Amino acid sequence: MKCNVLSFHAAKHKDLDTGLYAFKAMDVPIGTVSAVLDFKLWAKKIMAVNCYFTELVTGRKFTLTVYYETYGYRLGAAGIDFSTCPTGVVYVIAIQCREGKTKFIRAEVQE
Repeated sequence: MKCNVLSFHAAKHKDLDTGLYAFKAMDVPIGTVSAVLDFKLWAKKIMAVNCYFTELVTGRKFTLTVYYETYGYRLGAAGIDFSTCPTGVVYVIAIQCREGKTKFIRAEVQE
């Protein structure tokens, strides 16, 4: 599958408003939630993909980051590749809070 992560310029051209999406740990759901992956942007200063989600139950919008590691832009060796995974799809995602920061633990496409 082809890379579908947007640049900030492309997101602006598509009128995507990143300001609607929370990123602080106190505003991001903790635990396991179902959420639609609305779009993805390349991080500005690090090798990472910022993922913009909308939680199904509450409609809450939030951002999670997938950092480039040994296996690419994945949450572990067998995880979803966030540089190519589809947007507009519902994912079941697990999020933890450690030392006041969110940690994106796991993701899978909801069946």
